[in-house]
Amino acid sequence: MINTWNKTIKAGETLRERFKLKDEDTKLPIAIAGATAICQIRKTTKSAESIGEPTIRIIDAANGEMEIEFLAELTAALPTTGMSVKQEDVWQWDAFITYADGSTECLWDGEFRVRPSATRRQQL
Repeated sequence: MINTWNKTIKAGETLRERFKLKDEDTKLPIAIAGATAICQIRKTTKSAESIGEPTIRIIDAANGEMEIEFLAELTAALPTTGMSVKQEDVWQWDAFITYADGSTECLWDGEFRVRPSATRRQQL
């Protein structure tokens, strides 16, 4: 079920997206009660260290609805090398779901591009 999902974001910005998992043949929702999901960001797919783990929440298990959230604190912590707001650093990411029956599937993968920010937010 791998879907490529590439995004560009400013460091320190929150990204939140909702998805509905559907059977590719029937187009009906895939029930995900009892499932768990994980997502990791790495500089390359071979990098040993995970730079961050966005949150994946199940919103409506019966209808296969999930939400992935990259919090501002996470995107602000991703290193950027750009000296201008137009330069981008590229990170690799993917998300896997483990269904209640123990089977595992990659939901999404792609490139996560981060542009540096000139604004420094004061932490509360």
